[in-house]
Amino acid sequence: MKITLTDRTGKKVVIDTTLSGYSYKRKKEAARQLAIDTQAAIADCSLYGSQLATLSSIFETIGERFGLLTEFRENGIC
Repeated sequence: MKITLTDRTGKKVVIDTTLSGYSYKRKKEAARQLAIDTQAAIADCSLYGSQLATLSSIFETIGERFGLLTEFRENGIC
């Protein structure tokens, strides 16, 4: 899934939540990196409530799938 946001300067930011990798371990690491990249990307964006809810829902699902839910919650990604 791709989500397009607009930062404060009007530049569009695209977040691709598709995880790549062949093994569970690689996908789990990709999920962690996606969370880090997403936090950096949304730091400069003004988000609508619906966009924030969508991102939160996506990362909650990813966190449950890869055992990262506690880590994601501690870091404020979901």
